[in-house]
Amino acid sequence: MAGDQGPDGRRAGEVILNLYKDEDTIQARAYLTADQYVEADKAHMSFGTYIKVIGTLQPGYQPRNLTIRKFELLP
Repeated sequence: MAGDQGPDGRRAGEVILNLYKDEDTIQARAYLTADQYVEADKAHMSFGTYIKVIGTLQPGYQPRNLTIRKFELLP
């Protein structure tokens, strides 16, 4: 994760996500808001924790671009 720190001290910005679908893994580039970035960091630092992402994945070479519509930490 490599977002930029804003004036409020919170990180936001572009990250690379590993998306899992069935047995495939796809790398996707996405922009995370500060709130999404906090949730992503929790998942990244906790083994076995995942994020549910709903959005539009663009075709092309990896990392593919992902526009996020819904982003939530799974329990």
